[in-house]
Amino acid sequence: MGAGPRGKRGFLLGAVAAGLAALAGAAWWTAEGRTPAFRDAGGAPIPGAIAEERHVVLGGVRQYLLLRGRDRTAPLLVNVHGGPGMTERALYRFHNAVLEDHFVVAYWDQRGAGKSFDPELDPAGLTIDRMSRDLTELIDALCAEFGRDSVLLLAHSWGTVLALEHIARRPETVAGYIGIGQVTRQLESEREGYGWLLRAARARGETKAVAALEALGAPPWTAEEMLAERDWLYKLGGFYADPPAPLAFVRQVLWTPETGWADLGPMFRAMPWSIRHLWPENQAYDAFARHEVLEVPVFLMLGRHDHAVSPTLAARWLDGLDAPVKRALWYETAGHMVPAEDPAAFNRDVLRIARELGLIGR
Repeated sequence: MGAGPRGKRGFLLGAVAAGLAALAGAAWWTAEGRTPAFRDAGGAPIPGAIAEERHVVLGGVRQYLLLRGRDRTAPLLVNVHGGPGMTERALYRFHNAVLEDHFVVAYWDQRGAGKSFDPELDPAGLTIDRMSRDLTELIDALCAEFGRDSVLLLAHSWGTVLALEHIARRPETVAGYIGIGQVTRQLESEREGYGWLLRAARARGETKAVAALEALGAPPWTAEEMLAERDWLYKLGGFYADPPAPLAFVRQVLWTPETGWADLGPMFRAMPWSIRHLWPENQAYDAFARHEVLEVPVFLMLGRHDHAVSPTLAARWLDGLDAPVKRALWYETAGHMVPAEDPAAFNRDVLRIARELGLIGR
């Protein structure tokens, strides 16, 4: 799927090895992460803000939730990460925290991911249906707590699958939907990405990659085969258009107050564990067949250089979708990670969409 745990995991492990000394010098980077309060220019806490970490029970499973907003009366923005099993909370906090000035942002670690990882978790609950129902329960709980009828729903990669299933089930709870790296027909997307990767490896003279990819063959793949392909995809620029250097990546992923030493083990274990259980259903997912009509405004954010999840397939699905509003936004210098690769444009466009929907002021 979009995140490619082996590619990410291999890169992250190398990055962490390169960056641990620098991290050790950061006094605030503690064993247990903690979220800071919102403060004014004088250092005083801002009345009415929310900066809270909690665990919520969704579908009978305890899951981590971070809520942050300068004004707790602001609209709710629910962030559904990709993977599966890859919490992206730290990346959003690093690149896109300005959104917390306009929304109450809910960063949710899905069952089996990040601070929600539990090695004793029953893998029978790792299904699209169950996890999308976790999302439905979360949105219902947030709307009840904050006195809202609906949320702005933002999802990335694997998270877009859960988002579509929730929207189809409960459209009245979603004021608008933003899909980043939208999953549509995953098996076709994998075939398209494999073809690009093999051509890129040959063109660059990457003989090891060519040999490995030819031995792998075209999809469909097992989870292990997909992870092997993702490793090469990451290295050859099909994930990030311009992959960050190891220390920069460490800084983005780990240098946020909510991330502590104790989070690293679960983070690395969660990615391959989740993908192993979810990949067969994930690879077979087909939004063309499942979702011809959505009763909410739909905005897709597509990286021109994304070869992890096909943006051309997503644009084709959007063209045929019946929705009250629909729009594709293209990011010409980005790959699969638009919020991190082009954060200024991403933040601008999220706020523009929210204004268009009447969620925030002009």
